[in-house]
Amino acid sequence: MNRAGSEILRVEMSSLRRRYEELASLLEVLHRLSGLDRTLISSSDFSERLARILVEETRFRLCAVFGAERDAGVPRLLSSFGFRSRPENIDGPEDLLLEPGTALYEFARRVVQLNRVQFMEEVPLAGSLQGPGDGLGSRLWSLVGFPLADWGGAVLVDAEGGSFSRDQRRHWEIFAGLVTGILADRNTIHQLEMDREELGKALEERERVLRRETGASLAAENLMGTIMALVPQGMCFLADDGRILRVNQRMARLLDVRSAELLGQSPEILFSRPRDFEALKSRADRDGSARLSDLDMGGGGMAGFSADVFLADISQLRHPSVRYILIVEDISEKKAFSRQLVRTEKLAALGTMAGGVAHDFNNILMSILGNTQLLAQEITAGGRGAERRLRSIEQAVGDGAHIVRRLQKFTEKESDHGRGEQKTDLRCAVIDVIELTRPRWKNTVERAGHTIEIRMDLEDGILGAIHPADLREVLTNLVFNAVDAMPQGGRLSFRAYRQADRAVLEVSDTGVGMDAETRDRIFDPFFSTKGVGNSGLGLSVCRSLILRTGGEMLVTSEPGRGTTFTIKLPAADEEGPGCDRSLGLRLKTTGKSLLVVDDEKEILELLRDMLRLMGHRVTATHDPRRALSYLETAAFDLVLTDLGMPEVSGWDVAKAAKASKDSLPVILVTGWGAQYEEQDLSDKGVDLVLSKPLSYQKLFESLSLFA
Repeated sequence: MNRAGSEILRVEMSSLRRRYEELASLLEVLHRLSGLDRTLISSSDFSERLARILVEETRFRLCAVFGAERDAGVPRLLSSFGFRSRPENIDGPEDLLLEPGTALYEFARRVVQLNRVQFMEEVPLAGSLQGPGDGLGSRLWSLVGFPLADWGGAVLVDAEGGSFSRDQRRHWEIFAGLVTGILADRNTIHQLEMDREELGKALEERERVLRRETGASLAAENLMGTIMALVPQGMCFLADDGRILRVNQRMARLLDVRSAELLGQSPEILFSRPRDFEALKSRADRDGSARLSDLDMGGGGMAGFSADVFLADISQLRHPSVRYILIVEDISEKKAFSRQLVRTEKLAALGTMAGGVAHDFNNILMSILGNTQLLAQEITAGGRGAERRLRSIEQAVGDGAHIVRRLQKFTEKESDHGRGEQKTDLRCAVIDVIELTRPRWKNTVERAGHTIEIRMDLEDGILGAIHPADLREVLTNLVFNAVDAMPQGGRLSFRAYRQADRAVLEVSDTGVGMDAETRDRIFDPFFSTKGVGNSGLGLSVCRSLILRTGGEMLVTSEPGRGTTFTIKLPAADEEGPGCDRSLGLRLKTTGKSLLVVDDEKEILELLRDMLRLMGHRVTATHDPRRALSYLETAAFDLVLTDLGMPEVSGWDVAKAAKASKDSLPVILVTGWGAQYEEQDLSDKGVDLVLSKPLSYQKLFESLSLFA
């Protein structure tokens, strides 16, 4: 997996987790409300329970439930939860929580008057809204309010402030509708119970006559109606020939039609494929009942959805007209969650695969880096052009190794702690990127008969707190985008300067520019103006790399007037690395006897050649079993070994080395270095871990530790 893939993993996992937690909390509120005793509908206990549930199950700290005196347009507090205190007389003018003129009072009034969900973001409220002893009066608050059928409404207050995303607003609007539905159902049930009591009295008065004529039939019809009204599934009763005799409101809502439109119709119209009902009825006639899963519902222009469908023959009940009962359960939401779970599992599997790819890629980079540095030794004094190209290759390998390191850290699910503060000279980074991208902005453009002029206004000593490879990756993306935006040539400018505690780098082009709609979406993942074949992740990844340092990335652009990207990084005051990237590697040391073990022959030969160039005596083998034999028969000053080898691992070599001589230093050179380099492996016989790809300079410095 490449660097874009790793960023996709992080972004999507984080987004899925936040959305799941928010939806789960709202669903828990609905679950708890649905489970409350129906007798609470006519008492203040229900409003108190509602306020408590909303605070306990959501991220909001405070909640007030109020009634609506709609003629006067004045909200009246019924109950609250989470506030410092509650006035003894909530109807009186001393009600400090809803005192006229306060932000909360006006917000509550608007919810009552408009009778729909309202949001307020980052507003100061009165000190009476503080939580118990927490002294939050000076904070900015965020409010969400929603109506409660004919009751009034509820207001929730978030102590953390912040804004509501589009998804969050949609979730609260849906949630408010469901709560209103619960209240409406509770009122309906309460009224039905009262009506039933009155009907019972009437039935008692006429018991002798009605029992003889209609008693049994009326009881069955009442039971059928109650069941159909309360069940959460769509339900139909069918005649002997299959015609729909009765349908509940849930079924009508699922199909987005009126119940009357379904009466007398064949159930085949409920299915996207009529043969599904034929198969269902055939099984029910044979076995008494049948169930089919994940069917596409909604034929004949009706709303479509996925459902599990159950059909049963109930002729044994001896109803004069009903033969079948058809039950339809909407599984659209269940399927959506299932797809998300499958996708999450696939991403986790990709993360595991990425770790193995990173190890193999490190070995490839080691081969490129080692050969580049050794080739540099053969360049004559006049080969400056070739040396510059080799320097670019070496730097590109280093950047690639850093990307692989980020990938390994991600797949290990570990943070990037322990790496120390990173500092980059902005001037050096710009010069490096201009050289690295020269084939794109110079050679390719000039072959098309155009020219791109490079201008640099770079102050010396401007250091940003970012890894050099990360900044070069960002600048490379910006250069490539600028070249694409200037098909007829133009000017590409870089400016670096210090602004208070920020190191600022501006990258400007004279290209086609962007309109406001494109500019607002330019950092969105997968958004691209370059058509099919472009991932749309480049700028999204760049912005993530900058934000990770505590910096920011801004863009200004107008159609036909070019584009400017401004990168603001936390400034680093200490002296950073210079811009010299010399390949002069003729570092010598006192020769030692070294044993080198690696099952990759090309890597083994590179390590052997670099160590001999340093002046050491090297015994190199790609067979770890032979290395164990050497340790028994020869004396060495230091051992370098790979980790993952067939039959005998690097741990085995390290153990044998310490067994031969307890003070014999052992260095582990491996593509899995990012996993082990910050651990103490002395109990495994390893004194130092070096990650591949390994440069000549790094190898020399590491050996110097054991001089």
